[in-house]
Formats: sequence, structure tokens, C-alpha cells
Amino acid sequence: LNCGKAVGASGLFRAFTHKKIPFEERLNHLPFLAGLFTSAKWIPLLGFSQQLIPVGGFGLVASSTRRAAAGLLVGVGSVAGNGCTSGHGLSGIGRLSVRSLINTCVFMASGAITALMFDTTGALGVSQRARTLDSVRWLTSEEFSLFGTFLVTGAIISGTIALAGRKGLIPRSGQVGAAIRAVHEYATGAFFGVGLCVGGMVNPAKVAAFLEFTKRSFDPSLMVLMASALAVLIPGFYVIKNGVERPTFHPEKSAFAEPFKGITPKLLVGGALFGAGWGLAGVCPGPMYVNCGASLFGGT
Repeated sequence: LNCGKAVGASGLFRAFTHKKIPFEERLNHLPFLAGLFTSAKWIPLLGFSQQLIPVGGFGLVASSTRRAAAGLLVGVGSVAGNGCTSGHGLSGIGRLSVRSLINTCVFMASGAITALMFDTTGALGVSQRARTLDSVRWLTSEEFSLFGTFLVTGAIISGTIALAGRKGLIPRSGQVGAAIRAVHEYATGAFFGVGLCVGGMVNPAKVAAFLEFTKRSFDPSLMVLMASALAVLIPGFYVIKNGVERPTFHPEKSAFAEPFKGITPKLLVGGALFGAGWGLAGVCPGPMYVNCGASLFGGT
């Protein structure tokens, strides 16, 4: 709506390493990345439970070889497939992209098969004694109020910035416009990172329990997370693409367009490789940035 970008975590690091990407575009990625890296710091400041990203962090698979293989597969797969769980699974499907829907189906299937084959829940110490579905916990009224306030406040701020830009109350270009855009992108990255913490995507054990759907520890809550995100994204993208002349801080309406076209073997192979890495360790790019930031800045 305001910056003309669709959220995609896997492309952030590539923006700083690919030699063909202009320096100015690299700078434009910094605020969102900074927001992701520092999002864990906002958890206690917003009044959320520290258990969302606990001190001491989450457990990883013990084998360093397995972690390295998972990282390599996730990296190569997300580059080959031009996206990951956020780029394809959320932003892509949110734009009703058939390409992203197919990639998501491929990496979900690959992730589940790999996790089951290599017993990722076992490697992460997830107990199989009790069925996860027998211990579903609903939000308390206090949690519902807190999360609801957070969501509504974010929506109001974003909408106010968009309206103010279109009414000429704030500059949409120049140094002041660029500064407002940078602050907005930082807040968007932090908002997204907090959402990953609240939804449990930052916990590899929870991801593994979701992928290993045949086990007693099966946890479908990440499916609910993606569904609730798409319930906002799909109508949101539709309204923005058809009712907004251009993003607030971007000069062209083409910023709303899908950047890649067509179903290619590279897309399918990339999805399969990404899913295999995801299934091996339960980690994908967005949550990895959040966890790395928590380790660097919060000692967790």
C-alpha cells in the first residue's frame, strides 16, 4: 500500500550479495531487514509474553552437518524458486498467483516428506506421548485484547500514512518522503517479525510438528496462521491493485504487479529443495532473521 513491496524474506540477503542489484535498491532493503532483526526486542515492550521467543532461544537439530545441509537447501531452493514461505506462501498466494500456489504445494509436500523421513521432531526433542490436538489452548480475553489492539493500531497507522500522502499532507518523495518510508518499512519488518513470534513460526519444533502430520505431535496451528494471513492478504491485495493509483512512496503502479511469470522446472526444483531444507531443520528465512536478531541483540 505504501512502499510498493510484497513481503519476501528470502530475497533480503540476496539483495546485498547479488552484484547486479543497484546500491540504492540495497539501501531500500535495510529498514525492513532491521525491523525483522530487532522484532524480538519489541515483544516485552509491547506487553507480549517473553515465552514467544524465550531467553535461551529454541532448540536446533544437534547435527551440525544436518544444519549445514538444511541451510544450503533452503538458500539454493529459495533462490531457484524465487521465494519462500513468505514470498510464495503469503505474498504470492495473496496476489492469487498460480505460480506461487504451485511452489507452495511443492515445498509443503517436500518439507513433510523430508521431516517424516528424517524424524525432525525426534531430532528436536518433541514428545510423542500425548496428542497435541488434545491440548488446544484458546486465547484468554487479555491476550485477545492485546493482540487485537496491536493489529488495529498497525492498520490505522498504515492507513493514515497512505491517506496523508494522497491528500498532500506528507511528502511522497524527496528526503523527507524517503525518511518516512524508511521508518514505515522498519515498522513493517518489526510488525511482521512480531507476527512470526506470536504465530510460532520462529520455533523449529513447532514447524516440525506441523510438517509431520502423521505423528501424535502433529500441530496444525501454522496452517491456521497462514490461512488467517491470507484472509487479510487476498482481499487487501485486490483492493490495493484495483483501487490505488500507485503506492504512497513508489512512483509506479507496476510495483503491485507479480515480478515473475510462468511455471518452470526451476520453480519446481527450487520449491522441492527449499522444502527439503525446511523439513530437515524446521527453519526458513524470515524466522531465521528474527532468531538471529534475538541472539545478537537480546542474548536469547
